[in-house]
Amino acid sequence: MKQENIEFSTEMALRIAVEHGGTSMATFLEDPEVFVINTGATCHIIGNCIGMTDMKDAKGSKARMGNGAKIETKAIGKLPFRTNDGTKGVMNVVHLIPGAAFHLVSGTKLLTLGYESQGD
Repeated sequence: MKQENIEFSTEMALRIAVEHGGTSMATFLEDPEVFVINTGATCHIIGNCIGMTDMKDAKGSKARMGNGAKIETKAIGKLPFRTNDGTKGVMNVVHLIPGAAFHLVSGTKLLTLGYESQGD
């Protein structure tokens, strides 16, 4: 049987999450506790410094986006997190980009650290 390649974008995943959660996408993304995990992301990005530790001036560092654009990072720090099963961890090298549309987690970076991805 021939298997088709299906492109599943972050936007599609967000729309599905919003539809099942019964809220608007804008409200969903504005929630400070919502982080979008994307294996195509090259780095972790957060739009505000809430919860960040060990912050340092980024000194002109830029984060590369999926479309090739480079966006200036204000600071780089760490961000503690806890998974749904209660496992605690710390994301290192988190880029603070004030006004970012949503918080973005590099799934690839987490996978290389030994975290596993599970879906419903």
